[in-house]
Amino acid sequence: VKVGIVTSEFHPIRAAAASRTGPWSDILVQRGHEASVLTSQEGKVSGENIRVVNSRFQTPSNRAGLARRLLQEIRLGRDLGRLLEGLSPKLDLVVITSPPFFMASLCARASKRAGIPYVFDVRDRYPAVLFDLGVVSSEGFIGRTLRRIETKNYAGARLVTTVTSGLTQDLEKSVGSEKVAKVMNGFDGRQFTEENL
Repeated sequence: VKVGIVTSEFHPIRAAAASRTGPWSDILVQRGHEASVLTSQEGKVSGENIRVVNSRFQTPSNRAGLARRLLQEIRLGRDLGRLLEGLSPKLDLVVITSPPFFMASLCARASKRAGIPYVFDVRDRYPAVLFDLGVVSSEGFIGRTLRRIETKNYAGARLVTTVTSGLTQDLEKSVGSEKVAKVMNGFDGRQFTEENL
């Protein structure tokens, strides 16, 4: 099976998304699948038989202001979506990890356009995070629009995965328990070397 993983961060970046997607790609290859990782320009090959397809854009910066961060996510998402649609051979399945919410949402749309089934992996529930922080009102036009995007992401997914029991229960209420699965975090053993400790 040809499986793609879409992530903003991949090895050697030391970040949460990179720490989980590296082992995912390794396990896919160990089980006889073809793994392709679509990621920002910083991502590099992390193991044997893993194809890394880089965007021309960098990982969105947590230090950027809100407007700039949004633009970075959209640029990365559009570019990764373009790469996803043009990938040859075509993927059988793609796993899209979120956040970044806007990047993941654009890639979900691209996957749907390309006829590639996708799994939407939720690590932080957006746009709820923006509502909780008071960045956006859940009742305003922007808030309602973001909720519609979130709903479309989940509705189009073959499966919605998350990492905690709380998020699993929350997603089951809005998506349905048959479509939600909890996938526990692992760790990337390459991060725990003598030189890194």
